[in-house]
Amino acid sequence: MPNTAAFPSEHTLNSSVPLLSDYISSSPKNIYSPLPLGDTEIRLVTIVPGILEDPMVCILEAVSLDSPLAYEALSYVWGNLDDSRTIIVNNAPADVTSNLDMALRYIRHPEELRTMWIDAICIDQSNTVERNQQVRMMTSIYRRAHTVLIWVGILEEQETFSVLERINRRDAGQINHCGILATLILRDWFHRIWTKQELTVALRDPWIIFG
Repeated sequence: MPNTAAFPSEHTLNSSVPLLSDYISSSPKNIYSPLPLGDTEIRLVTIVPGILEDPMVCILEAVSLDSPLAYEALSYVWGNLDDSRTIIVNNAPADVTSNLDMALRYIRHPEELRTMWIDAICIDQSNTVERNQQVRMMTSIYRRAHTVLIWVGILEEQETFSVLERINRRDAGQINHCGILATLILRDWFHRIWTKQELTVALRDPWIIFG
């Protein structure tokens, strides 16, 4: 059964939050270099530590699936493509949907680097050849991930209360998974074919993340 994790909606405020512009190179360049042809090369994105309000800063690098890798994979719904936020990738600005921006903020660790595979960032979406090649590799990518994180979005206050109530309720020492999933099942993630496919290829139980 999937695990569930609710992250706090309020983080400790940083009295000296850096500005987004502080992380942008004076001469930003294209964050993507062409990947070698083949079926083993991917990119992984490392999320720099921070709290919720900090600028989102990431490091992108190419790796081979043939190498020993320790990474997590994010399964999520892109959301409204017209509603975007700017993050920093390799010292250059990059736009992501607001839903992905929020997911990054909630999975970011306050003190440790976190290495992920996230399609919207790790694939050059403007390169059709690369995009098609990487999509064919997604089964291997999700299967080799140490953990698959499922981001279902920000829950309304009543939804959050209902989920936490069920998590805290014990029946013969067992969490009522059916009750939790019944609350979450209406989220967009559960109504997309490709997200379900990402879940089925995962070798380990995924974590369901919500804010």
